[in-house]
Amino acid sequence: LAACGVGAGGTGHRENTSNCENEMEKGFVQSNTPIFFCIKKHKLHITRSSDDIRLTNADFDVPNVEAWCCKKCKKVIMDY
Repeated sequence: LAACGVGAGGTGHRENTSNCENEMEKGFVQSNTPIFFCIKKHKLHITRSSDDIRLTNADFDVPNVEAWCCKKCKKVIMDY
């Protein structure tokens, strides 16, 4: 477990808006399709920009990424 406000895996990176220090639960973010972080919202999910960052790691399996969740703060922290 990691303390809320500390980056995934307890790396020491602090989330600016979350610092409750509750224990975070380790799990996975999963989807039927790959998940991307985008600076600008796209109208279609198939539209991609060169700045988009793919967060999930599976091409032929269920797209997923290990994550930490604080249910109190409603924050999910993940490394990609």
